[in-house]
Amino acid sequence: PQAMIVEGEKPRVVCDFFDAGLAPDIGVSIEVHNGIIEKIRTGMHKWPKSKVRVVLDLVPERNYEIDQFFFEKENYFVLVVTAKE
Repeated sequence: PQAMIVEGEKPRVVCDFFDAGLAPDIGVSIEVHNGIIEKIRTGMHKWPKSKVRVVLDLVPERNYEIDQFFFEKENYFVLVVTAKE
């Protein structure tokens, strides 16, 4: 997967999973409101390359630290989002 941070008035983390698909029971939006993440959005993108995009909409006006880990053997991608004090 490829992850990037988008800063500004509407901060977010964007993760692209190439050549992947979404299970039929995955919704397009999950409200979270945990003080760090407001919402998780998912979608399929076909152009320019097929990918699943997962967007974490973050609470504005905070500083964040993002760590990512990929466990190839288990095929797990872990994204850790923390708000810096």
